[in-house]
Amino acid sequence: MRRRVASTAAIVSLVCCLIFTLIYHQAVHDSLRADQVSDLLRLCRVSAEYVDAAALYASGDIDFREIIKVNSDFNIGAAVYDSEQNELVITPRYSLVGALSDQEDYVQALTEGYGTAITGPAGAKMIHVSVLTESGLLVRMNERVNEGAIITGSRARFMFLVALCTLLLCYVSVYLLSRKNDRFTDSTKYLLDAFAEGRFDARLKGVHGHHAHVAEVINSYADRIQKQVGRQSARNQAVSALMNQMQNGVLAVNASLEVMLMTPVARQLFGVHEPPEGKPVADICPEANLDHIFRESIGQPGVYTQELAVREGRTGRSVTPVKLYISPILQDGRSIGSVALVEDETEIRRLEQARNNFTANVSHELKTPLTSIRGFVETLLDGAIDQPEMARKVLTIIMMEANRLTRLVNDILSI
Repeated sequence: MRRRVASTAAIVSLVCCLIFTLIYHQAVHDSLRADQVSDLLRLCRVSAEYVDAAALYASGDIDFREIIKVNSDFNIGAAVYDSEQNELVITPRYSLVGALSDQEDYVQALTEGYGTAITGPAGAKMIHVSVLTESGLLVRMNERVNEGAIITGSRARFMFLVALCTLLLCYVSVYLLSRKNDRFTDSTKYLLDAFAEGRFDARLKGVHGHHAHVAEVINSYADRIQKQVGRQSARNQAVSALMNQMQNGVLAVNASLEVMLMTPVARQLFGVHEPPEGKPVADICPEANLDHIFRESIGQPGVYTQELAVREGRTGRSVTPVKLYISPILQDGRSIGSVALVEDETEIRRLEQARNNFTANVSHELKTPLTSIRGFVETLLDGAIDQPEMARKVLTIIMMEANRLTRLVNDILSI
């Protein structure tokens, strides 16, 4: 394994050296060529200024040979053209292949005032520059590209030797480093295996050398992970204990309507005896259409309520009234599921029935004395009040009914 790694690293280093050599050679070659073009363009502009000055101040015919003769000392060809593309002067080293109007530098100079171009095959390339003067004359120069940046045979041998030495050095270095890394790699693998198995107290031990600091950092992160997992585990245990002690059940599903969580109370209410996590919510209680209910709640904001009648068992005749309070589970503003609070309404329904019966009985008991009192009061108003003996009997009955009403009210208040 170590040899394979070392060989791969050596080959990669060799390839990188060769690529760097080629890139460096091309960069140097391009830089020298750009400098050569810039120097030739500068010389052409200077010559153009002399030509323009001579054309402006000369009183007779102009001998442009005297103006541009300096170019012959630099192995540069030069020519001067008028606006009709007529040659006014040409030096011996000047080169023109084809018509002047077809030259790239000439066309560029007509629009921008100057132009450059490189033509010719590899090893015989020519640089052409053209400058348009203010008087309408065109000065054009060309020079052979300097190929001095090409790597010579001695340089190639030297660079090959450097690459070979780099290859050997890289192979030996990687091989030795890989041997030292074996123990650290094995220790790290042991730590990761321990964490994968839930043993978060495992740490890197017996690591020395330049890996010691890395081992300390990894152990510090392991300590933080252990503390975080411990806090999360304690929190999960507290939440689980809280949910198990709740009188109401909790049922949570994901966006695919698969059960993520179902507390024991919810399992009891729906008659589920096997772990439902990961199963479709429709399979929990098919007659309740829970999948339809949760699908509607996922897309609704706020709390969505729904009342159900859950049958006890598959063939049971008694039903349990259940009420669901469903809310969407939001993450980054989008719904990823729903959670429902499952409430058993059996006791609530019984209390409601008891309240209704109590209200009916109290209403009946209150109406009886009130009706009697009202009847005897009407008797008094009809003339019995003028008969002392009759009035006394009526008032006595009214007093008895009032006392009865008082006892009834006191009994109600004492409940």
